[in-house]
Amino acid sequence: MPCPSLVASSPEVARLHVLARSSEEARELAAVLPGGRVTDLDLPEHEQLTMY
Repeated sequence: MPCPSLVASSPEVARLHVLARSSEEARELAAVLPGGRVTDLDLPEHEQLTMY
């Protein structure tokens, strides 16, 4: 689960398939990663908090 603001500084991330905890996180990641590389898990908020 890369931080969207750090993707640009780590070109290796562009080759990975990433998992997003929420739709908002998926949108942020999709904006900086190549298409088709983000899967939105759409987890309830209480489950998102346990994934840090």
